[in-house]
Amino acid sequence: MLRRAALVVALLLTAACGSTVPRAARTAAGDGLSGRASLATGATDELAGGETAASSGVSGTSPSGASPGTGSARTGNPVTGRVASGVGAVVGARGGTVSIGIRYPNDSSGLITTTGFHGINPGDSKAMAQAVVDDINGRGGIAGRKIAPLYYPFDVTGSTAPGGGDSEQQKACAAFTEDNHVFGVVSPIVSGNVLQQCLAKRGVVFADENWNYFDGDIRTDNYWDPAYPDPMRSIPALVDRLSAESFFGPGSRIGAVYQDLPNRQTVLNKALKPALAKHGLRLDGTVAWTAQNADALFAGVLQFKTAGITHVFVLDPGGLETFGWMAAAESQNYRPKYALDTRNYPVLQAGQSPAAQLANARGIGWIPSADVGVQPAAELTPADRRCLGIVAKANQDMSDPTNVRVALAYCDTLEFLKQAAGDANSVLSLLSIKTGGEGLGPRYTPTGTFSATFGPKRHDGASAARDLVFDTACTCFKYTGPVFSIG
Repeated sequence: MLRRAALVVALLLTAACGSTVPRAARTAAGDGLSGRASLATGATDELAGGETAASSGVSGTSPSGASPGTGSARTGNPVTGRVASGVGAVVGARGGTVSIGIRYPNDSSGLITTTGFHGINPGDSKAMAQAVVDDINGRGGIAGRKIAPLYYPFDVTGSTAPGGGDSEQQKACAAFTEDNHVFGVVSPIVSGNVLQQCLAKRGVVFADENWNYFDGDIRTDNYWDPAYPDPMRSIPALVDRLSAESFFGPGSRIGAVYQDLPNRQTVLNKALKPALAKHGLRLDGTVAWTAQNADALFAGVLQFKTAGITHVFVLDPGGLETFGWMAAAESQNYRPKYALDTRNYPVLQAGQSPAAQLANARGIGWIPSADVGVQPAAELTPADRRCLGIVAKANQDMSDPTNVRVALAYCDTLEFLKQAAGDANSVLSLLSIKTGGEGLGPRYTPTGTFSATFGPKRHDGASAARDLVFDTACTCFKYTGPVFSIG
């Protein structure tokens, strides 16, 4: 187990050190959002960073029917510089097409081999996306315009979270906005601020199933996350629920583990600490690790054990860091109580982390496939059943929770664009998506999460969760109690 933990930490270290984007560009807003997408035609802001663009790996068709990347393919030009007026800003009248960039994970099996994870059988995520595109096109497309998909892969072995490293994200943005001119982009798992900022500055709509710690207070008009809440809502909800359940008993000493990045510091200082203080609690210790000192994860276990830390929050979007910490803790016979939520990927922990570490884990969750795994058909929402039926027809294994999560994410992001666009009789634009998306309020029926609410100051949708507990009998996580609001 310790060897597997070391492999994961090595992967985290390699990925973090592999970033080529300057720190100022990476950390302007943590992994969240910065800048504002212009509602006018033609965003012309310059981008930070010096990564080269590339069109390799792009597939699909452009709205004109031409192959993507032809005629303007880049192999060495920097992404920095101004972009042409009108890129991605508007789409013509009904009856035509709308170009949508679609990211899809590649080499998932490589990540599984590297980490030694078992019981995970990744499917063909590109085929999943195409099945959803075909379904939406069969229902009139987006505002009467057929989706012309433009696919771009990202290597899940190249980042601490399976969303692609900074270099890959910048190349993806160049492929979507310079080599090709898409109206919108969807991503099924996670993204970072490099891609978010790049698309915002190009005026490209971005619907993202992003489990990262984005900052909802730094908003862009183009960015939407239908299934994940701003951590400024989810972390206080987690602490409130755990406090109500007497999770923090007399004599509790609370610690937090996090990668020392601006977005984690924001969650720590603006969400977790105030939420604990509301209940008369405080952090009694922290472990912060960096790309230059990933071994701090292992040293932190001894630090917490010696300090008598009884309850631990792992501020980890994606689950790899949670697994690495728990494996190291088990090797030192340190077994605190863990406070988790969907971002820790509970179903992954149940399958990979030591059961003794999870024995006293509790939390909240808002995405069943990431929390408890594949649900029985009777427990699926009508939207979820419909989505999984569509993707299953593409010969994809819907008994695997990872495949289910990716399939539901494609349904959610693409269906959100369809619903936000509405009729759009004349022009489909960034402004029409913004107006339509915010106008959905609580009426949008999400896929993959319990409920969603949008508004003028809210582009992150998830609005409800359930209590979550690890069951030692089945060595699995289970929901307890009804759905409740997280704001």
